Amino acid sequence: ANTISTGTITPSLTRCTPFTVTYSITGTYIAGNVFTAELSDPTGSFSVTTTIGTVTATVATPITATIPGAAVAGTYRIRVVSSNPAVTGSDNGANLTLPADGGAGTWTWQGTAGTNWFDRCNWDMKTLPNTSSDVVIPVTGNNPVISGAAAGCNTVTINSSAGAILNINSSAGGSLTITQ
Repeated sequence: ANTISTGTITPSLTRCTPFTVTYSITGTYIAGNVFTAELSDPTGSFSVTTTIGTVTATVATPITATIPGAAVAGTYRIRVVSSNPAVTGSDNGANLTLPADGGAGTWTWQGTAGTNWFDRCNWDMKTLPNTSSDVVIPVTGNNPVISGAAAGCNTVTINSSAGAILNINSSAGGSLTITQ
């Protein structure tokens, strides 16, 4: 019988940052087979999964995976499944923690995923700032836009002399609360 055993993964996950999922297999896999790395839900259950990486192969080949920016804080697991034949592998064997948003410290805007303030992939911490967080907006190719929801931070530094801009679309429900 074919089996898949997912390898060990560092216990702390980071959104938006590629990492490698390793696994071992037994049995024969057919040409065109796809090995898929799946992320559990935030409680570690695989009743609903998120695909975080794939590789087409008939032998165990490392999978480059990325946790999406939309993933909420929680305790996750990762497993590998195959398509031909269809095999569900064991999970990585340990809880993996994805951190919550906000907290004390400095969040620096990077804009690597676009202009959406609420996309965790746009921040150096890969979490969203909150009213305890200090925010720095440097010059980037994508200036941040707050639209559709309320954002907050403790302080905000905009490097405007170098051309940085922060857009707040209040007509679309965007707002920014600065606590200090």
